[in-house]
Amino acid sequence: MTDTMERQGTEPVLPIGSVVRLHPQGGLAMIAGRAALSRQNGRQGYFDYVAVPYPDGVPEPDEYLFFNREDVYEVEYFGYINADEQVFAENYDDLIAKAGYPKLSIPQDRQ
Repeated sequence: MTDTMERQGTEPVLPIGSVVRLHPQGGLAMIAGRAALSRQNGRQGYFDYVAVPYPDGVPEPDEYLFFNREDVYEVEYFGYINADEQVFAENYDDLIAKAGYPKLSIPQDRQ
């Protein structure tokens, strides 16, 4: 069963290991990290997630996918959640606000 995510950007951050779909007919991606720093148009900032294609993993070093909570179309599988993950998820928005990096977004031509 899958859960369709609301596109408000206010949903809790997903745990590592979660498998998501970014488009209705798109492939799957497994979340490998959160608050991932990246450079876009010469500007450094963060995306909520960095992921790898699922089930392939990383066939090439530049195959990482960067996206945000609001880009998730569907959650196919929720990753492991323990007490540490719960604390991290509860504090995620405060942590990224304090980090001082701007939030980047997927360019329109890649959506």
